[in-house]
Amino acid sequence: MDVKISLLMLALALPLAAHAADAPKYHILRHMAIGGDGGWDYLTFDPAGHRLFIARSTRVMVVDVAAGQLTAEIVNTPGVHGVALVPDAGQGYASNGRESTVTVFDLKDLHEIARIKVGDTPDAIVYDPFSKRVFLALKLAGIGLLG
Repeated sequence: MDVKISLLMLALALPLAAHAADAPKYHILRHMAIGGDGGWDYLTFDPAGHRLFIARSTRVMVVDVAAGQLTAEIVNTPGVHGVALVPDAGQGYASNGRESTVTVFDLKDLHEIARIKVGDTPDAIVYDPFSKRVFLALKLAGIGLLG
């Protein structure tokens, strides 16, 4: 009985191991010391602008990854958890957990366009290019939908 189970487990594991061998190999390209107060949450990379958006408690730090330096901050984002980028609309969205809002900002100059009141404690936020919708996870109530 133990031998059959072991063989079955091995037979199931072989395809997974073969697939893992084909998986991309990740490695560190550069270390950057950004600094600043507060913890951080989700990171969002903007491939077109070569920018990294870092949610940092009350602000979003924007780092130019090519230059390896902080280039801007999106301020007044209390309890920010994450950022979703919508390149086709030229907008970004930051989920503000302590304020139960989402800050909409311009991707070019990073200024605030609007502030949307949402359900309690917004957390993760992501843009789905297929549906052209921004999805927002509310910590206690499930998934919300913007726009």
